[in-house]
Amino acid sequence: MPNAIGCIDGTSIPIRTPAHKIKSTYTNRHDMPSITLQGVCDYKKKFIDVYGVPGVPGKIHDARVFVLSDLSKDLPSICDKKYNLLGDGAYPIREWLLVPYKDYGKLTEPQKTFNKTLSSTRVLIENTFGLLKSRYKFGHTFSENNLMCSFSFT
Repeated sequence: MPNAIGCIDGTSIPIRTPAHKIKSTYTNRHDMPSITLQGVCDYKKKFIDVYGVPGVPGKIHDARVFVLSDLSKDLPSICDKKYNLLGDGAYPIREWLLVPYKDYGKLTEPQKTFNKTLSSTRVLIENTFGLLKSRYKFGHTFSENNLMCSFSFT
């Protein structure tokens, strides 16, 4: 995709529910305690921005995590009407954040082509998260403190 500087998405990192927290706050849509990690990667599958460590509860939607991140505030000036990020349908459309057209059964062929191209490019972030998870072998006994150490020292 021309002028794309990266792809954005969120992923769930399984954790033990912190003792001082309410379990339902950390329970994601798969009924697992987790934190949400937002990442932006480039075309080389290299993270160029990460947000959520430590402690964005798994219950929080990707779009809300994005709004909470510094990236959402900084992107308009970073992109400066020349560049954009690629996101999935969970994200709000912005001048600098391209998301697929909503499909209510009436998309035009150019809109379908755009969605397919966007999706095939945006899969980079999903692959990048897959590489991260395979490297660190996140398991259900992971704690927030372990996660913070992993990201601080590697």
